[in-house]
Amino acid sequence: MYNFQKFRISEKMIFVSSFVIFLISQGLCDNAAVTTKTARESENVVLECKFPPSPVESKWYWTRTKPGGKYDTVAFGDEVLISGYRVNYDKNAGIYDLNIAGTSYERDNGVFECRNVAKESREYIHNSTTNLVILFEPGRPVLTPLLPNVTESKPFQLACESVGGSPPPEMTWLKNGEIASDDSIEFTPALDRDTPTVSVITVIPEKDDDNSEYTCTVWNQAIDKEETMQVSTKINVNYYPRVSVGPENPVRVERGEPATLECTVDSKPNVQDVKWLRNGKFISTNFRHLIQRAGLENAGPYICSADNSLGKVVEQELELDVLYAPEVTVPRLKEFSENEDVIVHCNISANPKAHAVVWTKEGDEKFRQEGTMLSLSASEGAAVNNGVYTCTATNTLHATGRQPVQRQGSASIQVAVKHAPGTTFITPEKPTVMEGDRITLKCGANPPGYPQPTYTWSREASLTSVLATGESFTIDGARLDSGGRYFCRPNNIAGYGSIGETVLNVYQPPRMDNKLLSTIEKRSGDTGYLVTCSAVGKPKPQITWYKDDVEINPEESDLFQISVNVMDKKDAFNVISTLNFIGPGRLGKRKLMATDRGNYMCKFHNEVGQANSTMLLRIQHSPVVRHQHNKVAADLNEQAIIPCRMQSYPAPRFEWSKEHNVLIDRQGYNQQLSTVEQEDDIYEGRLEIARVEESNYGQYACKASNNFGAQKTLITLQPRGKPERPDTPEAEDVRPDSVLLKWREGFNGGFNETTYNVQLTDDNGGLSKDIDCRRKNPCNISGLNQYTKYSFKVRAVNIRGFSPYSRELSITTAVDVAKIPKAEHIFFETSSSQVSFNVVNYPLGLVAKIELENPDKSFRPHAKLGMNDRTFGQMIIEDPAVTGVRVRLCLTSDDTLCGEYGFAEIVEVRQSPYTNGALPMEGVIAIVIFAGILAIAAIGLVIKCCFCSTPNKPMKLSKEDITGPNNRLQNNFKNYAMDSKGVSAKDTADSPDLIKSQMYGQYNFSNNVPGAQVPAGYDQSSSNSHNGGSVNSQESLWNVKHPMPAVDPGMNGFVTASGYYPDGQAGGNAAYGQAGQYGGMEGYGAGQYGGMDQVDGHPGGYPGQYGVANNYGQQQYNYEEYTHYPHPEEYINERNRAYLSQNGDQYAMPNKSRNRLESDYSAYGDVSHGHDPSYNAHDISAELRAQTEGVAITTNMDGGPAYGQDNMMMAPAPEGYSTPSRRVIREIIV
Repeated sequence: MYNFQKFRISEKMIFVSSFVIFLISQGLCDNAAVTTKTARESENVVLECKFPPSPVESKWYWTRTKPGGKYDTVAFGDEVLISGYRVNYDKNAGIYDLNIAGTSYERDNGVFECRNVAKESREYIHNSTTNLVILFEPGRPVLTPLLPNVTESKPFQLACESVGGSPPPEMTWLKNGEIASDDSIEFTPALDRDTPTVSVITVIPEKDDDNSEYTCTVWNQAIDKEETMQVSTKINVNYYPRVSVGPENPVRVERGEPATLECTVDSKPNVQDVKWLRNGKFISTNFRHLIQRAGLENAGPYICSADNSLGKVVEQELELDVLYAPEVTVPRLKEFSENEDVIVHCNISANPKAHAVVWTKEGDEKFRQEGTMLSLSASEGAAVNNGVYTCTATNTLHATGRQPVQRQGSASIQVAVKHAPGTTFITPEKPTVMEGDRITLKCGANPPGYPQPTYTWSREASLTSVLATGESFTIDGARLDSGGRYFCRPNNIAGYGSIGETVLNVYQPPRMDNKLLSTIEKRSGDTGYLVTCSAVGKPKPQITWYKDDVEINPEESDLFQISVNVMDKKDAFNVISTLNFIGPGRLGKRKLMATDRGNYMCKFHNEVGQANSTMLLRIQHSPVVRHQHNKVAADLNEQAIIPCRMQSYPAPRFEWSKEHNVLIDRQGYNQQLSTVEQEDDIYEGRLEIARVEESNYGQYACKASNNFGAQKTLITLQPRGKPERPDTPEAEDVRPDSVLLKWREGFNGGFNETTYNVQLTDDNGGLSKDIDCRRKNPCNISGLNQYTKYSFKVRAVNIRGFSPYSRELSITTAVDVAKIPKAEHIFFETSSSQVSFNVVNYPLGLVAKIELENPDKSFRPHAKLGMNDRTFGQMIIEDPAVTGVRVRLCLTSDDTLCGEYGFAEIVEVRQSPYTNGALPMEGVIAIVIFAGILAIAAIGLVIKCCFCSTPNKPMKLSKEDITGPNNRLQNNFKNYAMDSKGVSAKDTADSPDLIKSQMYGQYNFSNNVPGAQVPAGYDQSSSNSHNGGSVNSQESLWNVKHPMPAVDPGMNGFVTASGYYPDGQAGGNAAYGQAGQYGGMEGYGAGQYGGMDQVDGHPGGYPGQYGVANNYGQQQYNYEEYTHYPHPEEYINERNRAYLSQNGDQYAMPNKSRNRLESDYSAYGDVSHGHDPSYNAHDISAELRAQTEGVAITTNMDGGPAYGQDNMMMAPAPEGYSTPSRRVIREIIV
């Protein structure tokens, strides 16, 4: 035995310490039971340590661990090492208690451990742990901010603080008395009694959160639950207007009735009034706008807008629709002779427009003419034309506050001519009845005959045995032997009709004879498995097999074979079908697989019914991976759930590991394991990490196993990031104007809110555009053109960025059958037996199908005629008895896609649409227009030559004086000059249009250079066509674009609006001043007098009104705000970039100021009351003439040249001459 009394105190401490360290190294402390004991300061506390008798000699000691981690030995054996403590040691009684006198927080708040260790072996015998908590109350909670004013959708935070408290207090947030979600709360406990415990809740307010109360409660064990402290505040949420219009949209009202337009606004702060707009004009500020008597002139859209100064103006559009019912008028009765054509007009007035106008004939279900005019030919015969014809117009009225009502207006006209019944028919056309049911056959004639005929029924064609008389014949309780032929014949005083015949079929719906078992279990790898079912029915039932509601097609399937045997009984069919699990897609061609699991159905159907039997096949197999992505993303301190989806039967057991370390489910730790059963034998193992740390990132191995095997997969946990590239785009549905596009989604980077963009490109040279599909996959891309090739590619988007685009998919849209034209002006000439017709232009190849009429009024195919882009077709019909011809146009590539039928007019000789071989009307109009243009050109030329002489012949300007030096690459000028389609000039540097673009185009000079000759308003095409220009228009003259280069063209010898300046001299400041007179000076700004600047990366934005912008009052423009302007890139290509950057040519300048021409175009409409763009485009010749005379020219407020002493500025005079007639001739010719 050790005698500790012989050791000095320091040596004893060393021994105790080494002994305790040894025990800790043996891991004994981890197995101690922990109890918690509380006490207030200055109390006396006894920490009990009781133990059973020990057969070996041992030693006892007490230790203390402070919250900061400081470790001390309190007592060793019966000796106390720290004052304030005393041990009560009784070995025989098994007592080793620690008595603490006058507890204090600084000394006693911590963990105390009582341990007993064998002296010889140093083996652990007993230990117990007590967590001693010295209680004191937390401070009163403080909430900041109080009564906050917040704005909808803008996050804000509430903080709750409480100083002190042992243990650190628990803080709970309540929203309107209910516990708030922990996801939005950050909790920071106090480290000691002098630091605060803080809880912060983040709130994203919504409208419904207005006046909500948030409460923070504070409690610890030092106080009773009833004494829980709390502090509360309410939030004031200002929310944007919610505008609703009504009472419904659109508001429908009958003409002449009052209409009330209501606008309701819910906002905070409230709005005092609203703005009603009609056609862009203000009409009222009342929340209820009343129209006393609604008329057609009041119909249309109305807009109600509201603004409560939160920065968002909200508006809603309300449509007013004025309704009235159809009003139809036709003559009541009219008699026609046998040789008289019948023409009847149906007059209709209605709103909404009648969606159907139909002529019908009483007693003739096949007769139907659409349109307002009824036309009957006398050649059809009196018996055919006789009857009552009704014109019916239909629309639907749905006035606000009333139930929708379909209204029809109709009027009838009757033609009565005595005649015998015509062709007899029996309805229904194909009578069918199920066994035991009742059926009625009706007999009629076309024409019906007048007067009303009688009818005779028989089962014999000779009608010798009369079965019944009357229009109807009924069979009650049909039997299988009731089927067969039935005959009917009408007659009246004028004669007999034909004998009508029909075949009655008595059917039996399928009835299951051999059903499938409800559930079957098989093992993966079993062979020779098949299932059989059978049914009885008439007509012969058809059999279809399904797996999981998807039809099994034996022609395409490589997993199944289907056999069918049919047994023909006396009155029904017995169909037996077998589904055999055989195919090349299987291992060994016959083995069952895990994917065979599912619901199978054999379905029998015929014309009268169906029957089916279902079976659930469950395959016992080892686990199979079923999740899509082997990645999960979560950021640090977030919760992460790693799913592992496996299909398995029976259920699998999941095992998780990371870096070869098996993970176990340990409650109270950072990770938890769970398994969730899903449908179709799919199980999801989940590894949940409560709070992600850096060490949690990496690969996790998920292993699932059952009695049939195991499957392992690796899943990576990574930080959130950009989405991955979508894959395999394909079209699910292709229509003429839309494509339903789907793709395989890549990993979303950890954001479920990932959306998708589709980039659409017209392969025929159209522009690309992006379609926001949001989260839709598949996504319907609409607004496309028929039979057009498009390219599609997809990318994913989340808050971290974009994925790369998928591979490109090319799709050609379908043909719109409704747009296939109808043959026009169809005639059949009896004199030449020739049919002819016209066809309008159509971009696709067409073939004309010609059909001839049969005696029973049906039609038969006769011939096909390829049109080959022709607009006229004709063909000789070698048939001696043509009674009717009809033609329809179909696609050459697929002649099943056809337009509507056109019916031929039978004539002896077709009248030509053009008389006596004269030109068609279109040709006459073209010649007249051309002659008029030539006459105007001649008159203009004469006037110009006679009255516009040049008094002084100035010096000749060189080519470079006008267009600038040939070598201008260093200036990097980009010139949106000419559309290659609209300009017919040759590709030479001397092209007059290129010269004109240099002389009259608006150079985009630097900020201190004034505007050039052509104003910004001229930067637009004068043509309304969208084909890129026409040789018959004047687009080629004025489609001239110039961007804003950073180099002053006047510095390189260019002619500018201020005159000619040799290299090295300023080209704009001398004549117009530093700021430029109308090029963006401070008083006017770029918005008032124009300006072109670099916008969105494009050189040269859209013009303002009349000048060039400089640094004074500049304004940024956006192309989307000027949708009526063409984009600058539409006017340039590589070829005319090269011409305008490397070549130039002279073009003689007119000798007088340019007047406004008819070809001038202003995007701002008539500006005659303001600055006339034609005057703003002053001619360079006027400046040259003024320089020659020693007078400087400036621009006046009207945009034209201004002469005067006040504006006198001297400039170097150029050399050159002007030829006034060349420009006029050029413009007249173009």
